[in-house]
Amino acid sequence: LIAAARAAPDLVLALALGNEGLFFGRYDAAQLARAFARVRSEAPNVAVTTSEPFSSHLDPARARSLPRQDFLLPIVHPLDQPWFGKAPSATAVDFVVNVVRELEARTSLPVLVKETGVPSGPREQGFSEAAQAGFWSRLDELLPATRAHAVTRFEAFDAEWKIASVKAQTGDLRPTEAHWGFFRSDGSAKRVAAGVR
Repeated sequence: LIAAARAAPDLVLALALGNEGLFFGRYDAAQLARAFARVRSEAPNVAVTTSEPFSSHLDPARARSLPRQDFLLPIVHPLDQPWFGKAPSATAVDFVVNVVRELEARTSLPVLVKETGVPSGPREQGFSEAAQAGFWSRLDELLPATRAHAVTRFEAFDAEWKIASVKAQTGDLRPTEAHWGFFRSDGSAKRVAAGVR
């Protein structure tokens, strides 16, 4: 990553070190801090961050274990909230907006939501491509990108293999993991892809 940042400084503007590693115990805060220090030393013009669930930024004890970041890169999945299956679909978008607003109130750093959304399946669990497209349309309306906050599109393609990967990491069998893409696994576009600007 450092070599890529040095070779293409006009292309590599930031590095995200780690992904939910503190949350899942794949590494500890000291290891992450050492990685941050190395990047800052060897690629000082590159912004550095890490990606953890939004709750890691809101819980004071967990937030203290995070290294100093140049911007926040939280994961904000409504699907993981206990109310998700019982609430109206608009509540998922409102939740993301509220989390971003709360993060903005607690920091002067830009907030780039790394992962959010709703899957398009499985259908038997009440998910659909129309609902997925509706989530993103409403989120774009209520939380347009600014210099203070933005949302990445999660994720490019449906990936059946993620079901087994998540089960191996967490023990949870989550069929929804195969259905987050803006494109189906064969490369064809879902309805949600039409809304990407």
